[in-house]
Amino acid sequence: EARAFVEQGDAESLRKAIHSIKGASANIGAEQLANLCQVLESNAKVGNLNEADEHLDKIEALFNEAVEVLRTA
Repeated sequence: EARAFVEQGDAESLRKAIHSIKGASANIGAEQLANLCQVLESNAKVGNLNEADEHLDKIEALFNEAVEVLRTA
């Protein structure tokens, strides 16, 4: 979903989606993921999608790591 927003140039929808991920990440203690989401959310808030794909790659990797940690906990 987030990648589609980037492709469409829809910074506000991206910001909202990433904001949700940021909150959930913070709630489970995934600080690195929450921090990266904050960066992307801030960029999207001002309409800057220049590095969004790179940030999303990192967010996806960190998200997958967090899911795996939760599965094994």
